[in-house]
Amino acid sequence: MDIIKALNWRYATKKFDAKRKLSVKQIQTLEEILRLTPTSLGLQWMKFFVIKDQKIKDKLFAVSKRQWQVENCSHLIVFSIPIKTDNKMIDQFLALIQKVRWTGEVALQDRKERIKALLGRYKEANQIDSRLAQQVNIALWNLLTACAVLKIDTCPLGAIQPDMYDKILWIKKQWFKTVLACAVGYRAKDDGYAKVKKVRRPIEKIVEEI
Repeated sequence: MDIIKALNWRYATKKFDAKRKLSVKQIQTLEEILRLTPTSLGLQWMKFFVIKDQKIKDKLFAVSKRQWQVENCSHLIVFSIPIKTDNKMIDQFLALIQKVRWTGEVALQDRKERIKALLGRYKEANQIDSRLAQQVNIALWNLLTACAVLKIDTCPLGAIQPDMYDKILWIKKQWFKTVLACAVGYRAKDDGYAKVKKVRRPIEKIVEEI
């Protein structure tokens, strides 16, 4: 599908067809898309929880301002970031680079020091969570665009109770915390928003070539 047509086709789905489910292969594709999302320094300091269990979705519905997308979607993807970051995580990441690319430890030393210094500055400025949340947003928009091309419907959900998500999903047991969620599936035939014209400001108002 042409990318512009795909982006015009997509919208924040208001009502999903609860009877239509994404296939295992489709979910595996979405998971790989999330894994391949570009992140600052390639650190991938985030984790995604893909929920298909209806009982769990029902519980999350109650702590998502009762947004019906949570209950009726095929799958709900929860985006999370680490509760805390430390140098051990950097060491693990660089060890992975060394393993995959056969790069010597000495060659990675400078990169390790630069990453640790940057992390230190973010901590001093109390910016760790906001920086990690930016990376989560990149993953979200990467997913939304890919789903549009694949003709899979989506609805990003920021109006949720992250602490309750953490409790229901036991996310903090894995040292992560919820940032946002995204419902995926297929639009219901009677979702009136599917036929509403997309409203966007004129291109000259938001893009300037210099």
